[in-house]
Amino acid sequence: LPSASAAVNGVSFAILAYDDAPSLPQVAAEVHAALTALAVDFEVIVVDDGSSDDTAAVADALARSSPQVRVLHHAENRGVGAALSTAVAASRFDVVGYVDGDGQYVPADIAALLACLCEADIASGLRVDRADPWTRSLGSSVYRRAIETLFDLRLRDTNSGLKLYRRALIEEVLLVTLAHVLFLMHLRSILIVTLPLPLAVLASF
Repeated sequence: LPSASAAVNGVSFAILAYDDAPSLPQVAAEVHAALTALAVDFEVIVVDDGSSDDTAAVADALARSSPQVRVLHHAENRGVGAALSTAVAASRFDVVGYVDGDGQYVPADIAALLACLCEADIASGLRVDRADPWTRSLGSSVYRRAIETLFDLRLRDTNSGLKLYRRALIEEVLLVTLAHVLFLMHLRSILIVTLPLPLAVLASF
């Protein structure tokens, strides 16, 4: 894949954290290393979504340790869509991405996703080698089929926790739920690229 780094003015990358105090320092370090390797301007925006553990304090410590890291706090848990909306509103660069703060994804894959934006509006990680219980797999399958029916979109992993967006696209919609984004995709025939990504091997915290 070609490099997209020369075509953007920088990357605003959010870490969406909810009760992720044990995993957040490693996730932030890996995100920072991945973005540094891209040789583009970047910022890391940690959104503490009303965590009940020490996530807020951990995030604030990360911000004090790096000038590229900023922290935004929600007073209460508002969900992934609201957390991402907060990050987008605060972002400064052409490309906006995010990863969940639980350490499930490998931030080194950000480079591959950014390259996908040469030919797409959204680059989404596709989780492989998953070992979800059957109840969760069934729920995900039903949700995916509903998205296909309602929006005529064939997405293999609608709930991927590692994505990159072109900022001009994501700013067109008030992002409260995933459905807003999917509806916009349906209206504008937006091109989405999915990239198979291995899940991280999670430590026991």
